[in-house]
Amino acid sequence: WVTSREQPPLPDNLRNKCRQWALKGLSEVAGVALLRQSWQIQGSTADLGEFVQLVEGHPLLLNLAAGFLVGEEGEAPEITALKRLDVNLFELLGQHRGDPEASVQKLLGASLSRLEPWLQQLLGDVSVYRGKFNREMAQVMVPDIDLTDKALRAMEQRSLLQVQKSAGSWQFQFQPLIQRYLQQTGGKQTTAHARALHYFQERCLPLHKETAASAIAPYLAQFYHLCELEHYGLALSSLQSETVEGERYSSCDMFLKFQGSGLDRLELKELYARLLESWHPQTSEERRQFGDALQAIGDVLQFLKQSRDALSRYDEALAIYRSVGARLGEANTLKAIGDVLQFLDQRSDALS
Repeated sequence: WVTSREQPPLPDNLRNKCRQWALKGLSEVAGVALLRQSWQIQGSTADLGEFVQLVEGHPLLLNLAAGFLVGEEGEAPEITALKRLDVNLFELLGQHRGDPEASVQKLLGASLSRLEPWLQQLLGDVSVYRGKFNREMAQVMVPDIDLTDKALRAMEQRSLLQVQKSAGSWQFQFQPLIQRYLQQTGGKQTTAHARALHYFQERCLPLHKETAASAIAPYLAQFYHLCELEHYGLALSSLQSETVEGERYSSCDMFLKFQGSGLDRLELKELYARLLESWHPQTSEERRQFGDALQAIGDVLQFLKQSRDALSRYDEALAIYRSVGARLGEANTLKAIGDVLQFLDQRSDALS
């Protein structure tokens, strides 16, 4: 695990995100109000205002700093206590003024380094989940520890997790920038993705016409984690294979075509795009599967009325099918191209 003493540079996408946050900084008055009302930080207006100015009103930095102080000093701490800690945030952030990337990195590193090693590891592991997670999902990552909601909620105190109660249970979520930071500094996270994959595989139920649309969520999560583990062929099969033997429309892909929402299709588009960007097929069978993925994302794009992009994907799929002699794939893609051209009122091209 990377501690505050060993921090790699943030990638360009995070650096740009930091700069966007900095451009939307809070005013000194709003920043002081945030520290006082949301965190009950004590101190004079001048001292609080000095800190807000130091971080240039950066909302994430303010919350991380407040969480750091509360985690170290307890409830209703004095802002001046930051100067007495062995990690002087006034001094640390002052060294990087005007550079949100360095400030976020140093502050996250300082906050993480105060946690027990297993909690540091846990935060990195649960960052592989794409959305909200609960205690049960976090427990998957630490099978030898009896994890409690209290342990996770303590991460809220340091502003490392966002917490809310839904349907009687606690739900946890990362601020996106913190999640990306943990993913970038946590390495490949192979074990965490494998554990998450097993969790969702156990929750993939057979799909029938009467099945609720929410049943596809574990399939989409399974696809994501398979891709992260670089099992691209298996990922594709997990969406396109029948979940009920002999029922063609029981695959997740077909289920989505008839019962999925627009949001489901947008997520599917994102997942297919992730696979196509990362997969470099080697064998003829893998190339055929790659063609299947191109055709599948073409179908999603056509559903989303992005017909020109759909045609481009179909053309790519057609070239692959022809190169590997996949006649069925070629026929299905030609039909799809014809349907798109007809939709675009280019009937003569569709006929040709």
